[in-house]
Amino acid sequence: MNNKLPAAKKEKQPGIKAEKQPTAKKEKQPGIKAEKQPIFIHIAKDPVKILLVFILALGIIGCRPDPPETPESKSVETKGREIMQQWIDDNLPGAEIKDCSPFYDWETGSGGYLTDYATGAIVKDDNITLFSVNTLTGAVYLGERRDELTAEVSEYVCEAMNLTPEGSAISCYVMAPAKDGGSEKETIHDYFDLGLPAGTDNIREFVRDPDSRLNILLTGRFDLSDNSNISVYGLEWLDKLSEECGIIFDDLEFADTDSHLSVSTGKSAGFYETGVLKKEDLTLHLVTHYREESVDDPTLSARSGAKIIKEDNYLDPDKDIIIEKNADSYTYSIENKDWEYGFYIYAEAGSEALKHDYLHIPDVNDEFLYPKDKNNESRIPMNWSKQDDGSYALTESTHGTIPLFKGSGTLKISD
Repeated sequence: MNNKLPAAKKEKQPGIKAEKQPTAKKEKQPGIKAEKQPIFIHIAKDPVKILLVFILALGIIGCRPDPPETPESKSVETKGREIMQQWIDDNLPGAEIKDCSPFYDWETGSGGYLTDYATGAIVKDDNITLFSVNTLTGAVYLGERRDELTAEVSEYVCEAMNLTPEGSAISCYVMAPAKDGGSEKETIHDYFDLGLPAGTDNIREFVRDPDSRLNILLTGRFDLSDNSNISVYGLEWLDKLSEECGIIFDDLEFADTDSHLSVSTGKSAGFYETGVLKKEDLTLHLVTHYREESVDDPTLSARSGAKIIKEDNYLDPDKDIIIEKNADSYTYSIENKDWEYGFYIYAEAGSEALKHDYLHIPDVNDEFLYPKDKNNESRIPMNWSKQDDGSYALTESTHGTIPLFKGSGTLKISD
């Protein structure tokens, strides 16, 4: 498969300079979240930790007791033991089943739902491996080589997108179907994280042959080089890539120093660019352009016929952001009331603004965090914090965080 896109030049907005953002502890901009599937399987090979891992294996579904045993749940356990023992006889002679229990699909407030899976642990030569068995189809999953799977999936996706990650924090799993083999059981989730299908010898070949395997769910974040051109990727393209690669993007993010792309299960995608805007003695780090894409029918994805709704929004630096310098203060205002993003305030070395500390007096504020005083105002102490690149960030003195300024307010000199 060759889905690499040609390089594209990004358009920048007038009056806004795109620069590398310094690393800092900041309040987060709004983002898209997606529901995660439950994670079940892991592996341990250190004999000193076998007992601990075994105990964890029994309760990894959560700190909830399983429902009382029923003839149906006992049947799932018995069938699971039989299938796993046959698998051991054929593939891992000498291994021993140390535990096998019916697997329940849990959701807060709804309780547990008995599935067709049995889960447990096998031990051989002081190595313990968790397993799951579908008692209808006989499919066996093993909790091993997760890091290798993640590395291969990461490389596969980045090659398809012509991207070179400089770092990543991602996770993935093979999407074992909750209902298979004609199952009639009710479940909360459609898929489970149960490990690798048994018999997966070459993970690289497994990942790169999507027609012969189950889909893989990928979530997390890729950090990219500055010339990544992620602005060219939209929901339709990403959903098509997801289908061809057999990889479901769930709350997956791509980011370079001045842009960010997120995508979620073929239903929504968001892209935004950041830049630097100089106003008076201050330097604002802010979102300058964002694009939101979604499908008109939440029951469908882009590739299954849903219409894509796209909205592009650009910041006008002269009209939308107002900063006024006064004798004893700065006032700020975001005039575009539909602009959902705020900005961070910095100052370069030598700026007049660095001569003072400030009280932040927002016009609209979270009164639980910042109670109002006798003048019916919230006054939040602020000082300057030097960053790794030599610039200074305006920081909340109490919490040590770089706040996101939204709406309007005043920075009053406090010294």
